Amino acid sequence: MDMQGMINQMGGGRGNGDGDGQVPNMGGGGRPRWPPTELEELPPANHNDKPPTMAPDGLPKDDDLDDPPSKKLKTDRTPGKPKNTIVWNHVIVTELPGAIHEQKCKYCGKTKMSKQLQTTFWTMHLVDPVKGCPNCPLEHRQELAANSRSADVLRAASQISDQTPAMLAAKLNPPIRRRKKTDKLPKEPGTAASRSKMFANQKKPTIVGLCGSHRAGSFNKMLYNLAMQQIGAEGAIVKEIDLRALNLPIYDADLERDDFPEAAKQLKKDLVAADGIFICSPEYNGFCTPLLLNAITWATRGEGRMYAGFKEKVVLLMSASPGTMGGIRCLRSLQQMMQDMGAFVVPGNNSIGNAFQTFDRDGQLCDERALRKVEASAYQMVRYSRFHTNRDGDVVMDDNIMRMHNMGEYGRVDW
Repeated sequence: MDMQGMINQMGGGRGNGDGDGQVPNMGGGGRPRWPPTELEELPPANHNDKPPTMAPDGLPKDDDLDDPPSKKLKTDRTPGKPKNTIVWNHVIVTELPGAIHEQKCKYCGKTKMSKQLQTTFWTMHLVDPVKGCPNCPLEHRQELAANSRSADVLRAASQISDQTPAMLAAKLNPPIRRRKKTDKLPKEPGTAASRSKMFANQKKPTIVGLCGSHRAGSFNKMLYNLAMQQIGAEGAIVKEIDLRALNLPIYDADLERDDFPEAAKQLKKDLVAADGIFICSPEYNGFCTPLLLNAITWATRGEGRMYAGFKEKVVLLMSASPGTMGGIRCLRSLQQMMQDMGAFVVPGNNSIGNAFQTFDRDGQLCDERALRKVEASAYQMVRYSRFHTNRDGDVVMDDNIMRMHNMGEYGRVDW
């Protein structure tokens, strides 16, 4: 017996099991019988009001059932081509079978085949006059360099100008805000000058500064100078230690036993006497510089406790880098080292990335966000150090409060 015969024997419809060869009406949970009886309401027309095509068994064909409309394909631009990227105004992109993009330079005809569009590759190709395209116009090279934040692109752009990459970045990317050099500090409420006046009656904290780089034109040296200036404006006593001038030898246990350097002894004394330590260092292979690491090693040797120069000290860590990460791996390793030695590290991501665009040729910050980060970090550094410096007075205050007589119920005094 075929399927249609089994359905006819099951009955249904209006309960009479007529067996007229049509599918009975199985109610709201089943498929409606077709065609409907004259008492039933016809379903709404669909597919441009065309009558459904009937199959031999009296059911409508599957292609006449209600299906969701198919999504439209976007064909208003080249597939996979990024929007608002000026480099693609100079490169012809052709999509080939297999999701392969043929990318061709308009000026020299250089071709590259890849599944993904190579934005950085073509930017370098068009900007670099030596290894890249020799026919790209000069105004297009400058335009591409001005809209790029890559250090490699800026170095390539410096070959078409007599300026250094840092000078070129400051010229092509105008600063958002520049501070005018003045000897007078701002007097507005909430500034470093007002906070320094507010805590004039308290003991000022002493902050020692260590910089892991002393080369000419170092971005970290520029950041170090700006941060130390801001720390002093917050009301702290700053003391800078030139690690290169100490001329410390590479640490050796035999040298420590036989001829301990006097500079290392003085370095440890300065760290022990300080209330806070500010460290700024570039990232070398995910860690700080050998100059800084060697100084820290000597400072943990000699007379006194091993970590006396770092234990219970407030430490601020900062780093700058031409890359987008800003030396954050160096900060993580230094933070772990300082915490292991018992120091209190000021929280926050105090890294400055894209240094070619962030600093101008005078060593000043020309980025608003980076400037605010330095100001906030210096404020937190002095704030925590001030509490640490005046902790003896706080202890006396707490002791006096505990000695006070408490007023009990109904005016009774607890003696």
